[in-house]
Amino acid sequence: MANFDENLKKQLTQVMASENEILDCMLNEQSLLHDNVKERNWEQLEHNLLHIEAFSNAFVELDSKREEIASIDNDIYYSMEVAPFMTQLRSKLSRSKIENEALNTYVQTTQNFIGGVIDAVMPTNKVYGRNGSITQRQITSVVLNSYC
Repeated sequence: MANFDENLKKQLTQVMASENEILDCMLNEQSLLHDNVKERNWEQLEHNLLHIEAFSNAFVELDSKREEIASIDNDIYYSMEVAPFMTQLRSKLSRSKIENEALNTYVQTTQNFIGGVIDAVMPTNKVYGRNGSITQRQITSVVLNSYC
């Protein structure tokens, strides 16, 4: 294994430590986002989305810096000082991806259920395509009055 400049390893570990902190914040926001979707707290959901966007932008910026530092030699990720940070990053990125997929599945299932209910109640939701066949538009949003 190659010997890497200590300064280079220090820079890389600092960037990766910052990335880990941002991912912790993003995972927390994703959890709150999921809760707010389930509870239909749309105002708080907007705040979660803004926070996640800010964290994502900061992460992308740091990740570019990490790639720039490691571009000298990718084997630096295998050094004893850097490897634990890389493992943490991969683990948190995987958790984030799983959280996103779970939320996406929940939203799609709910959307399909509501679409099925609306089709059963109002079957006039049919539109004819270019070739004359009947197509159904997907419900993109539904607003329910919860005060009734």
